[in-house]
Parts: sequence; structure tokens; C-alpha cells
Amino acid sequence: MTPPSSDDSPSGVIELFHRFERWVHGRLLRMLNLQAHERETQVHLMLANRQRGVVEYWTFLFLSMSIATLGLAMNSTAVVIGAMLVSPLMGPIVEFAMGLVVGSPVLTVRSTIRITGSLLLVIGGAALITLVLPFREVTAEIAARTHPTLLDMALAVCVALAAALTTVKAKSETNVVASGAAIGIALVPPICVVGFGLGIGDMEIARGALLLLVTNFFAIVSVGAVFFYLLGFEQVSVQAWDDEALAASPEGGVVHRALRALEQVFGSRRSGVFRIALPAVLLIGVAVPLYSGLMQVSWEARTRAAVSRILDQAESEDDFDASWTVAGGQVQVRTYLVGSVERADSLEARLATRIAAASGVEPDVRVTPMPSYEAIARAVEPLRAQGAAAPVADATADLAALRRDLASALAGAWPVEAYGPLAGWSLQMDDQGGVELVLRHLGPQPDAGAGRLLASALESETIEGLRVRFTPLDTATVEASVDEVDGWLTAVEGGLQVARRSTGITLCVQVPDSATLAASTAALNAVRRVDSLRATAPGAAVEMRRAGTSFTTRLRPAGAAPSCVELGGLSDGPESPRAAGQGG
Repeated sequence: MTPPSSDDSPSGVIELFHRFERWVHGRLLRMLNLQAHERETQVHLMLANRQRGVVEYWTFLFLSMSIATLGLAMNSTAVVIGAMLVSPLMGPIVEFAMGLVVGSPVLTVRSTIRITGSLLLVIGGAALITLVLPFREVTAEIAARTHPTLLDMALAVCVALAAALTTVKAKSETNVVASGAAIGIALVPPICVVGFGLGIGDMEIARGALLLLVTNFFAIVSVGAVFFYLLGFEQVSVQAWDDEALAASPEGGVVHRALRALEQVFGSRRSGVFRIALPAVLLIGVAVPLYSGLMQVSWEARTRAAVSRILDQAESEDDFDASWTVAGGQVQVRTYLVGSVERADSLEARLATRIAAASGVEPDVRVTPMPSYEAIARAVEPLRAQGAAAPVADATADLAALRRDLASALAGAWPVEAYGPLAGWSLQMDDQGGVELVLRHLGPQPDAGAGRLLASALESETIEGLRVRFTPLDTATVEASVDEVDGWLTAVEGGLQVARRSTGITLCVQVPDSATLAASTAALNAVRRVDSLRATAPGAAVEMRRAGTSFTTRLRPAGAAPSCVELGGLSDGPESPRAAGQGG
């Protein structure tokens, strides 16, 4: 049946819309083999069954939260899915969508209270479980729920349709359980990850999971409400059932107080303003995080396409393998280039410039050079010219002797007073078979003349045609507050590796005093992370102290004045300096 046409007057347009609306309702009811009176039955059951199963609801929600949190921490997809089979979140979320459509203040307020309580229970419970866990690794299951994607939103839409259809056709217990599990998969893991982030003091994880939660929740409620509207549930009169349900709830309870507060604002809980205001409040409450989520999803899609295009174009110019990720507002690229150090630096600069222009963020690009087969062949050609291949043991002995000679020559030729102590050195080959000595040191950048002079001094004792490249290390003080320690931890990790590779470098590390650490879980976790990092760098010289309220680190020459405290940027404290690898 096609709705007839009408005149173009306002009343005619409205009448045409209502007839088209009734036509859509009738078609969908017939498609789903439903009767119009079943709509009233379903709404009545939702309002009348509120007090049943309260204990079971909170018990199953707690169990679902516990199993899901442990499954996320264990990085077990099967355990997470299993936890959702007992998740009871489908009930209040479907009731909330239905309450918006039928205009039932009691149904909407009750479901809102239950959803809010559920969120607080799951977030708080997940945070407590995280605090008592002996390990707090950010697993792949957790990381996957720290930012929304288009696939997550598609999942939420499918979940909403399944839940809404199950609600109006609850003929199969299997369908009910499956739809409830789907709702749980879309919502419970992100809620648990919010609690995990709060438990470890990582606000980035908590914010990302909360954004995914809000996006999925809004999609589920919106799609569910539209589905109920298309079936004609807005025509159901709920006034008598509302009064009956309200009378059955405890006088002076949360529902009564919430409805009285709304009546004071809107005049009547059955007014048209009230019915419009409830969806409006929901939309306003999620508008900012939802917009942020959609913009992030859009940015990631555009950036992935741009990075893929840039790398494809670069691969046509240079021979390299690349791996890359776009997530959380950051772009990371790792490549291995067959070529010289100069070509690797050039490629790294080109990729960083192009990706930054396409994405609008500063990417983390690293290109690692690898010698080609031809370069290796040219490097060993002089050995072949001298006769048959030497035994492996002789070649190894020659290499060890060369390193000893080079270390001895550097010890005598390196101008410590001018350019600071050496932190380490390495030999690299270019495409032409030439050898380059890369020197890492604490001090200013030498000029080109200094490199040629040093190479000339070393050539007579080690390798002919040697080229020298200087890499000054940053000795600036890195300081961070207790709330922003990620960059500081990166500086500590790099400094530990520098100190481990050199006997002439000391890493100065200052962490907050005991009172500050006791008041901040994030600060305490940062100190534990430093202890873990020190265990990975045995032999690194470290002076570590507790003082002040901030984190500080810097590199300095070992065993020389001034001390870490006298260098500035580090406060004196009650603890004595100690060196890693020396019983500290």
C-alpha cells in the first residue's frame, strides 16, 4: 500500500507525514510477524518487571566485570567473550531506548540510574582488580579498546539492531543470550579498560576507552530508539503504567527524588517539553566526546590512506621494507633501507616531511641502513686478493685486533677537553665499500675540520680511507611533573643505554620524595619503571636520588666535578647517590 498524496498546506503536509508513518509501522509489523497490541504488552512488561531480578542483575554484572578484566589482562579473547555471556547490560540499555521513544519518564529515569550504577561498579571494580594484579601490562586486547574505529561503530549498530529485534521478538532464549552477549562485547570491555587505565594511573588509556564507550553507547541507544520508533512504539500510551510503576517503587527513593526534580524544572513529567528534553540532554552530554571520536576515526582513515600512498611512492624510489601504525593521534614508521647512512637519513627526512604534511602531526620515523651485498663484497675483496679465505677464527681475531687498535688510537687522539668524553663508537660501511666511524660523545658538535684531522690521526694506526661522523649527545636536563612522565621515562631509557655502553658517562636521575610518591600512583609506577629499566642496563653508571616533587634526568661525565646536584636542575636530597651495577 502506498500512502496517498495530499495538498501542500502545513496541515496537509503533516497529515501526509502521519499517514506515511502509519504505513511504515504497518509494513514493518507485518515483516516481523508482530501484532500492534504486542507493543503495549512489551512496554508494560518493562515497566512492571523492574523489581524482579535485582540481586541477580548486580551479581552477574560483578561476575562479568571480573572475568572480563582478568581476560583483558591475560590477553585472552576467549575469556573476554565468555565473560559477556553473563553480562546483563542489555536490559537497562534497551529500556533506556524504549523510554525515550514512548516518552516514559519512569522507564527512562530508572534505566538511567541503573546504567549509571553499572558504569560505576564496573569501572571501580576493574580498577581495584588492576591494583591487586601482580602484572599490569597493556595487552593487545586492552590496546585495541583505547580508540574508536569505523569497525567499532559498525559493531555497535549491528548490536543495537540485534538487541532491539530480540526485545520485540523474545521467542528464543538463545537469541536473548546471544544479543545480551553482543551488547556486553560492545560495552563491558571498554568500561573495564577505563578502570584498568585508572588503576595503573594512565589517563590516556582511560580517556581512549571512555571515548570508545561513549561512541558505542550512543550508537546502540540511537539505533535502538529509531528501530522502536519505526515499529510504532511512540503510539503506546504509558501514563497509567507509569503511575503504577512509580507507586510500586519506594517512596523517597532515588527514582521519586529524580522525577520530582525534573517536574520542578519542566512543570510536568508528561509535558511535551519533558519528552523532547530527555533526548536533547543525552545528545548534548555525548556531543563533544562523540564528535571527538568521529573526528579521530576520520583522521585515522585519511592518515592511513596517505601514509600508504607516501610509502608506495617512496618504495618506487628506494629499496626498503616498512612497517607502520596509525593510532591514538600518532604515526609511527619503521623501515630498513639497503644503502648508506646518508641515503637512510635522506629517506627519513623525506618521509617525516611528507607524512607530517599529510597527517598534521609530527610522525615518529626511523630508517635503519643496511649494507648491500655489493658493498659487503667490495669490503672483503682486499682479503680475497691476498689469497685463499682465512679461517673463521683468524678473521675473528683480526676483527678483535682492529677494534683494540681503534680503541687505543681513539683514547690517545680524542680531545676530551674540547668535545667531552666518548659515550661509544661504531663502524659502518657505505655503498662504495668505504668505512665510517660514528662517534657518540658528550660535548659540542665539532666542525668538519676536526673530523678530517681525527680521521687522519687514526688512519695511520687503523684503517685507510676512514671517515669520521660525530653524534653529540643531548646533555640538557629533562624535567617532568608527576602527571607527565612518559617523555621523561623515554629520556631515562635512552640515557641508561648510553651509560651502559660507556665507562665515561653517568646518568643523573632524580625522583620525587617519599611524600609525593605516596600521594601519586602514577609517580610510584614511574619509579618502578625506572627500576625495571635499570635491570635491563647492567653496568650503567647511575646517580639516583629522591628529592622535590618532580622527575629530573640528565647525562654527565662520570667521576668528574661537578656532581649531578651541582650541575643544576637536580635538587639535593636525603638519599646518597648510588651506581647501578655496583650493589646499589
